[in-house]
Amino acid sequence: MPQFSPAVVMKRELNIELLDNLYLAAVQSIEEAVVNAMVAGEEVPTVRPEGLVCRALNTDRLRAIFAR
Repeated sequence: MPQFSPAVVMKRELNIELLDNLYLAAVQSIEEAVVNAMVAGEEVPTVRPEGLVCRALNTDRLRAIFAR
């Protein structure tokens, strides 16, 4: 509550020079997680409409795309 707060407040923050590397690491880890999920997918039959198959990604084509 404001009436109990001190008149002077000390502020601490992260070093901005280190945040770029932290952000880059977060982006790279998310990218890897998405690619892992895409590669782990398997072909499954559809429920609606019945009789179709949801195909898994062709990992050879995906590898070629990432090699560019």
